[in-house]
Amino acid sequence: MSGPGWIKILIEGIIVRHGCSEGQDRHSQHQAGIRLIAAPKVVVVVLNWNGRADTAECLESLKLVKYPNLEVIVVDNGSTDGSVEVFRKDYPTIDIIETGRNLGYSGGNNAGIHRALDRGADFTLILNNDAVVSPSLIEDLTAAAGANPEIGVCGPTVYDYGTEARVQATGGMIDWNRGQLRGMPPGGPEPSSAGRTIDVDIVHGCCLLVRKEVVKAIGGFDQGFFSHWDEIDYCVRAKRAGFRVVWAENSKVWHKKGAARAKVSGFSEYFNSRNRILFMRKHASRSQLFRFVMYYFAFEFWQIEAFYMRRFKDVRRCTSQLRGSIDGLLGRTGPGPWA
Repeated sequence: MSGPGWIKILIEGIIVRHGCSEGQDRHSQHQAGIRLIAAPKVVVVVLNWNGRADTAECLESLKLVKYPNLEVIVVDNGSTDGSVEVFRKDYPTIDIIETGRNLGYSGGNNAGIHRALDRGADFTLILNNDAVVSPSLIEDLTAAAGANPEIGVCGPTVYDYGTEARVQATGGMIDWNRGQLRGMPPGGPEPSSAGRTIDVDIVHGCCLLVRKEVVKAIGGFDQGFFSHWDEIDYCVRAKRAGFRVVWAENSKVWHKKGAARAKVSGFSEYFNSRNRILFMRKHASRSQLFRFVMYYFAFEFWQIEAFYMRRFKDVRRCTSQLRGSIDGLLGRTGPGPWA
């Protein structure tokens, strides 16, 4: 657990056991005890892969989180940039798991989820290392998810890093005929001031709160995806197991977006195309899969290829999408070219 979280628990515990501090009445004392007892335990899992600077900024933002029952776990996916040594020195109270190799988003986060459950987590927060959080994030998400035990997965409003002027993602719905995500900006619902909790098909994988009962019911992420579409698969599995997936519009994170793409050209293009097809093969009906394949290969595939060449002039992106599409059709899973 981060330092401020431990300090808050200790102070509130002392108040409950030994009486009020100066100026605090018995009612305030009672309320402090209730807050400590009632707050469900949240364990945050931050996945790091050669992202020392981004991860450090993420951890610094977690230090400011106002929540009394919080722990943080960093899962290092075989980094070679000296990340682990720096984190052990700068964040000695944080639990660090070293996987020894790159297990991808799904495998790395699964290691963190298992550790979180061992630590008695009521909720596990999966948080990308290239995201920073608002001080009230955990409180906002647990308030939304804790209001109904049927809510299994809860996600925040995701803003572009450094601004609240542009919403990067909210919650989304799946267009099963085209294998596309609808309702996530641009063109999707904008957050209001009402603080609504809205049922959706999926929430953004950079930040999602998962109830422990979901993990017990469906397990962790499907490691066949490795990276991209694994959180979408997870949300669909949770819903089909009887849980609700919701977007808590008043909760906030800021996401830098594309950290993996910046490190390795072709990475996102390969996994987006391959895993989109794998996802549809896994979850769509036969008629939906047929319509998707016809749409994708007759139209969208070529449109995306042209976009990559026109905007980026990067042949690697084009060949990666082609290879990913072929591997998706052939049912190939795992790390692919990044084994």
